[in-house]
Amino acid sequence: MICNSMSVIALPDNISYEKGCMYLVNPLTAIGLVERINIHKSEAAIQTGAASQCGRMIIKLCQQQNIPLINIVRREEQVKMLKEDYGAKYVLNSSSENFFDEIRELSKELKAKSCIECIGGEFTARLMECLPTRSRIIFYGCLSEQPV
Repeated sequence: MICNSMSVIALPDNISYEKGCMYLVNPLTAIGLVERINIHKSEAAIQTGAASQCGRMIIKLCQQQNIPLINIVRREEQVKMLKEDYGAKYVLNSSSENFFDEIRELSKELKAKSCIECIGGEFTARLMECLPTRSRIIFYGCLSEQPV
């Protein structure tokens, strides 16, 4: 591919392409997604994939803007990490037996009407059923590689 020199960022030899993309793609994605929460004037929000690099950036941005954020992860050690290392107040494990009841109750309590979603498939469909009336899902990925 031929690009204008102003369209690329040179990476040092010791930085992989995967790590290099985190310097640009993840921060811009996180900023854009939190901006969508603000545009929709949501009192609170939900995010899946909360333990990812982008998810952790979203946690910090929401904390800076005083947006209550319900974080969804897949493993108990991720719950602990987000609470202890990132100060996340609300972290739910989607592997929990009661997950969908928990998210339904907490999203209603916090009036979380924006959901930043990156999983897709059956999970998104079930999640949509748990959200308050007139909620929005901001779909930005499909880790499951399954249609919603």
